[in-house]
Amino acid sequence: TLAAQVAVAVQNARAYMQTKQQATIIETSRDFISLADPQGTIVYLNSGGAKMIGYDTPAEIIGKPIPFVHFPEDSQRVQQEGLPKALETGYWQGENGLKHRDGRRIPVDQTIFVIRDDDGEIINIATIMTDITERKQAEQERQEQLLFLQNLIDSIPDLIFYKDVDGVYLGCNKAFAAFSGLPESQIMGKTDFDMFPPDVAAFFREQDQIMMQQRQSRSNEEWVTYPDGTKVLLDTLKTTFTTSSGEPLGLIGISRDITLRQQQEEEVRLAREEAEILYQVSSAINEAKTPQDIADAIATYAAPPSQPAILIATFDTGDVTTAQYVNILANRTSDGQTTSRLRIPPADFVGSFMGSPDDIVYINDTQNDPRLNEETRIAYRAFNAESVLTAPLEIGGRIAGAISVTTAQVYHFTERDVRIYRAIAEQASAALERLQLIQETQKRADELATVARVSAATTTILDIEELLQAVSDLTKESFHLYHAHIYLLDETGKKLVLAAGAGDAGRIMKAEGRSIRLDHPNSLVARAARERKGVIVNDVTLEPEFLPNPLLPLTQSEMAIPIIVAAELIGVLDVQSEITSRFTEEDVRIKTTLADQVGIAIQNARAYQVQQDAADRLREVDRLKSQFLANMSHELRTPLNSIIGYAEVMLDGIDGELTDDAIEDVQAIHSGGKHLLSIINDILDLAKIDAGQMFMDRQETDLSKIVEEVVHTCQILIKDKGIYLEIDRQSEIPPVYGDPVRLRQIVTNLVNNAIKFTEKGGITISIGRQDDQQVCVTVKDTGIGMSQKDLNVIFERFRQVDGSATRRAGGTGLGLAITRQLVQMHDGDIHVSSVLGEGSTFSFTLPVYEGQKV
Repeated sequence: TLAAQVAVAVQNARAYMQTKQQATIIETSRDFISLADPQGTIVYLNSGGAKMIGYDTPAEIIGKPIPFVHFPEDSQRVQQEGLPKALETGYWQGENGLKHRDGRRIPVDQTIFVIRDDDGEIINIATIMTDITERKQAEQERQEQLLFLQNLIDSIPDLIFYKDVDGVYLGCNKAFAAFSGLPESQIMGKTDFDMFPPDVAAFFREQDQIMMQQRQSRSNEEWVTYPDGTKVLLDTLKTTFTTSSGEPLGLIGISRDITLRQQQEEEVRLAREEAEILYQVSSAINEAKTPQDIADAIATYAAPPSQPAILIATFDTGDVTTAQYVNILANRTSDGQTTSRLRIPPADFVGSFMGSPDDIVYINDTQNDPRLNEETRIAYRAFNAESVLTAPLEIGGRIAGAISVTTAQVYHFTERDVRIYRAIAEQASAALERLQLIQETQKRADELATVARVSAATTTILDIEELLQAVSDLTKESFHLYHAHIYLLDETGKKLVLAAGAGDAGRIMKAEGRSIRLDHPNSLVARAARERKGVIVNDVTLEPEFLPNPLLPLTQSEMAIPIIVAAELIGVLDVQSEITSRFTEEDVRIKTTLADQVGIAIQNARAYQVQQDAADRLREVDRLKSQFLANMSHELRTPLNSIIGYAEVMLDGIDGELTDDAIEDVQAIHSGGKHLLSIINDILDLAKIDAGQMFMDRQETDLSKIVEEVVHTCQILIKDKGIYLEIDRQSEIPPVYGDPVRLRQIVTNLVNNAIKFTEKGGITISIGRQDDQQVCVTVKDTGIGMSQKDLNVIFERFRQVDGSATRRAGGTGLGLAITRQLVQMHDGDIHVSSVLGEGSTFSFTLPVYEGQKV
């Protein structure tokens, strides 16, 4: 019906207003509420906190260290007491001080608690400080009142006297003299029997003797009569005075007229009892961590003696008569049982019959009070409430709840009770507001920690499907949601495709290929993508744009958050709850932060996939190149060997003598073929190395013999150049562990390279021990040398020294590259040094042979 729809709408509006009020409590609170990172830097401060210490905005404080807001002695207490206790137990509370901008100190009630992640690592240090200036002033005023009262008591004229051990008066004050009716001078030397009636004197003497024997102070009350006949009750305190060795010399007595003080004492007793009750309740409430702790404190220290029950409740509005519900924060029944966190109709709340007063209201006898009708009396009997008192709770500047005290037997509440419960209600209001702020701060910190935990998990996943599935599952689990899934915008930009979903439902929907058009009129996901902002629906039954899903039948509220990176729409994070009114604008901010992190992770995963694809293609191209070079080398080497062979047959004259011109031509063919074969062999070696097909036949090898053979072979290359080629060898060169063929190739390449670039002087090949584990071979020439620029690239493939000398000498630029790789395959190393115009030195090391190698 229309009435039902209106009722639901009103309920939703009220729930929204309450949620909004709760969400703004922290920011609008007059308390100082901050978060600091593990290094002690303030990263959040509410506006009320900034104003408390004289600053216009939190931005003036954020980024400052914690000691910035304290004086040194207050900061020292935080560092030496507060933080260590909070790190040990997670929580510390105590009095401290804040530093106002104008230099004054503000006394505060400070609470510190440490926020950790699941691994126990510190995320934030939260601090809530409440200005207790008024409380301090009140305490000071109370102390001054007590001091005044004490001075008043002390100003009452006391009777002071002192006697020796035999009871003879040694002296007195004027008050005692007036009491006895004799001048002070006449009293000294007398005894009580000289001054008082026999029975009174005998009582005094008996008390004196007992005190002297026990050597303990004694107090007794006695009625005495003044000379004018006035009877008074004296409270007399007697104590001994002794010599330095402890021997009694006599006694000192102080008598006080307590006849007129009895009423004052009773009043003081009651005042002290009231102060003690308030002090104990206040202390317990200040240490309370839950509303139940507050109820227990009231029951323990301030409850009436007639089977009391204590109930603390809040309303969704300030008036219990119009409230939709009453939230029972804590309940201490008359038999000591406790219940909390219940939501009940207003009619079931014991205080509902009291209305919504702005001050304490009480009924001493609910069954006989003429103000109550029979229906109300029956209701109170149902609550087992013979007497009831209700005190309002003011939270956030409004009447938000009440403390209800009932007794199972008739109890007459007094004005003293009203004073006590009014003070308790004020204390409880402040404590509940503090607990609410702590709860909200903790909730926000927990959610931020959850975002950080989910974001951290995504940074380790580079596969997009795995990444999105992990985010969906973690988001559902960590935020206690009914469901979570992620849609990605397709390549056309017109459709959102389900990329991952939590649980079995999400996997089924993904397998079905679920998608939503971007222009779909009845989809919150599409709407969030189009509007590029978070969308909340806290009651899907009232939302025409809600798109129901048969796999998610329990959905009651939904929130969709667009995933945007660098102004580009990536997709939508959609979360659902089985609870109505589950999401707030704060949830939008939290989930937007998460969506931003997820978007960056998606972009990173995509970039990684592109790089992986490119790397795979490059590896395939390199493989094909090596295969091509190897195949072509084999194809070219076979005919070249035939050409070289036939040229050698012709030069040997086997097929007949050749003319001089023919010999010159055939020699050119032979020389060119050998050179081309050398190039092809180099290319084939490189292909084998790249393909991992260059196998070594390593064994015990005499490197000196190989050097000698290379020098002998290369003599023909220097016979027409007029340069020398010599060996400088140490004695007792140990064998090395290597492949003889490849070692010969290494030495030959280095010597040939030196001959090519040396026109005068010569080449020296040195061989000797580098150390106990290595043998070193050095090829030093006096050729053209190289610049530093050439040295940086000399071992790279197809790189040659620039200039006319290179062109004159020729070469492919592969020899030194192959040489270095062959040396490294022998577990050795090769180095070069050179001076342009003076020559070059190549050195390589090889491991000494140490027996059979496996």
